[in-house]
Amino acid sequence: MTPRFAFGCAAGLYRRGVHPRVLVGPADLPRLRRTMRQGTCRKVMDAMRSQLRPLVEQMLAGHDLKDLLAHRQLRQGRGDSPVLQRLHDLALVGVLDADAGTLEAVRRALVGLPGAEDLSTGFWCSPRYHHVGTIAYAYDLVQASLSDADRRTFLRWALDCSLRLSLKLIRETHYLRTAGMNVPVVGMITALTTLLAIEGDPGVPDLTRERAELLSYFEATLHTALGPAGYPLEDTGYGTAVVPYLMPLMDAVRRAGLYDATASCPRVRRFGEALLHLVQPWGDVLSNTGDNTPDVLWREWALARLA
Repeated sequence: MTPRFAFGCAAGLYRRGVHPRVLVGPADLPRLRRTMRQGTCRKVMDAMRSQLRPLVEQMLAGHDLKDLLAHRQLRQGRGDSPVLQRLHDLALVGVLDADAGTLEAVRRALVGLPGAEDLSTGFWCSPRYHHVGTIAYAYDLVQASLSDADRRTFLRWALDCSLRLSLKLIRETHYLRTAGMNVPVVGMITALTTLLAIEGDPGVPDLTRERAELLSYFEATLHTALGPAGYPLEDTGYGTAVVPYLMPLMDAVRRAGLYDATASCPRVRRFGEALLHLVQPWGDVLSNTGDNTPDVLWREWALARLA
């Protein structure tokens, strides 16, 4: 385990109300800037910049961000601009490059979220419920660059909608009876990552009870979404899809000193072998048994974390 992901390594940042803290801390940023200038990391960053540049231009060109932030932007392949899907990437590139244009695009997205709720067609089709952490990770990275007014605008939405409403909705599903199912799990991830990003910020009330409740849901999910051998509870598509969403949250709660999933839940460590067993011999796709896309694609990030 690298020091950046050691248990409790970010606990002091939370106590002092320092950002960023969820997946990286202020001391990590200079090292990341040095690393991204060489070798494979440079190639990765150059590719991210190339992919994100058209998105930044679109966000700064005066388009209605409410439409760009609608839930359908989380889906690929429908001709839409994937703002929410890449918001944390935009924030990371903007912070590491100190790029004013990219940071402004992220700022506009964060303060535009309340208006985007008007386009929702149901709770699970709304940014507040379905961002699975991308918005929270982005806010954590750029928090220091936001004005007080912009922070207040975002925090009101994050507290009332992304945290409280999501938590209310997953309570109504009797979460501990549905802890391995993808729709309730998505709401839990969204609510807990939001809590980690905003807890302790000015105007945010004490969230101790909500944190304890969400951590109990998180632990229940780890022990039900995966079987003892690491295979998913749900079909191959959705069952393997929820684990890559859970992986960054595992890192975040470990950094915060709240729960060490890899130490406390051995089945998580076995997911990698199970996933590889499901890959077709020629690679690229999984043996699919559901309606979620069967590509390996972003599921490979779970393998990298487990390695």
